[in-house]
Amino acid sequence: MKIQFMQPVCLCVGLGIATGLSAWGTPSDGVVIGHTKILDHGPDAQRYTILLIAEGYRVSELPQFANDAQDFVDAFLATNPFRTNCSTFNFYRVDVAPPNSGADDPAVCGDGSTGTGVMVNTYFDATFCTGGARRALDVNRTTVMNVAN
Repeated sequence: MKIQFMQPVCLCVGLGIATGLSAWGTPSDGVVIGHTKILDHGPDAQRYTILLIAEGYRVSELPQFANDAQDFVDAFLATNPFRTNCSTFNFYRVDVAPPNSGADDPAVCGDGSTGTGVMVNTYFDATFCTGGARRALDVNRTTVMNVAN
């Protein structure tokens, strides 16, 4: 099923815990398993549709992603102004399973901080140290948008 978006979309990427293999990730590193509508307030064309897309959760960790996604939805809807407008949102969870958990953690970052140097195979090629900031996480946005569509 292709999800059609008529309203703005927020893509949120979750992360598991890093393990370590030394390789770069690509969409061939894993599989998109499917999607689940976790909160339905009506037709998507009349709602803001928010996708929570798994990155760095192996198949065995997807139940944790489901819990993390639900925790995000609960916290989001408990926060103003969303609490008073909660019926304007629909949420989907997109399960994606790569061979490794976590995200790349470059050994050296532009901000002078150091990491583990661990590189993992993940579907969206998540990596810390984006733009030289250790905690800034980035993914292959083209792949994310292809999966979202």
